[in-house]
Amino acid sequence: MKRRILAAVLFLAIGAGGALALPYVWLPTGTSTVSLWWAADTFKQCSREAPQGGAPYWLPTGQQIADLELRLWALMRDRDARGLRAPRKFQQFQRQYIGFTRNGERLIYANVYPQDDYGWEAWTLFDKPVLVCDGGNFFWGIVYNPATGKYEEPSFNGPSSPE
Repeated sequence: MKRRILAAVLFLAIGAGGALALPYVWLPTGTSTVSLWWAADTFKQCSREAPQGGAPYWLPTGQQIADLELRLWALMRDRDARGLRAPRKFQQFQRQYIGFTRNGERLIYANVYPQDDYGWEAWTLFDKPVLVCDGGNFFWGIVYNPATGKYEEPSFNGPSSPE
């Protein structure tokens, strides 16, 4: 009897843990989150402006990331059409996300880099941020406010002139 109760409690604990982790595990294709251990490093970009803010850091859910990405690419196409700096056309990108806090607001920072043969595709959920000096419009970041659905201006690596 005690074994059955212990097994049931263990089964429920595993199930509850899985249910709580599910929103953080099932992320959109091409995305990952930065480990909370390495979160602060994400904001140490060497050739672009990074957002101000910081701890407490937090992990965005898959739904928050999907909401962020829903309008992101249309926003970038619009920037390109208006002659503003935008990511390289026809380039596939990987995206890393980390939540941070600024003036009490919970924001999400997207760290975007090319999907190429750099070996970064092998990076896994909860890993270190990809940091690259220069790289132009292939490497960029943007801040998203999940409460308002608004984006801040993106920041690109390298020179400010379009490539």
